Amino acid sequence: MIEPERSEEYVREFMNKPEIYRYAAEYGAGPIEPAIGGREFWLSYIVDGAKVGLASLHVVTGAMLQCHPYILRDHKEHYVSMIKSIFKWFAGNMPPYAVKLNALIPTIFKATIDSVIEAGGKVEGIDRQSFRYSETRVFDRVLMGITREEMENG
Repeated sequence: MIEPERSEEYVREFMNKPEIYRYAAEYGAGPIEPAIGGREFWLSYIVDGAKVGLASLHVVTGAMLQCHPYILRDHKEHYVSMIKSIFKWFAGNMPPYAVKLNALIPTIFKATIDSVIEAGGKVEGIDRQSFRYSETRVFDRVLMGITREEMENG
């Protein structure tokens, strides 16, 4: 189940957990300080009454939002379901002018890329040398996307 997350404190706590932070922040970044409101909002993913995942959504253009979903390690078997739930929530709750959802995923996170594909997302391109993983390692990011029509008919 997906529901909007309104607590910045909860988002800050969740996103700064070491098991989440390692996927959410580049090397050398400080703590994640979330914002809720304006062009930024968050969705909680709930399994058996517990919040086990969180996704940030950021309005990039009048038609497209960028999404970054994260799930706790003990619940990773629900990750594809979480992504599908986000797609369903998007199609059912976002205004009609929001027709596209994108994500940029570092190539080092192959399982995440595979999960988005399994959920219905498409590979749309490569953002070369754009994610710093360590002092000496930089990776490309894969541009993944899905349209509202694909969400509704997928």
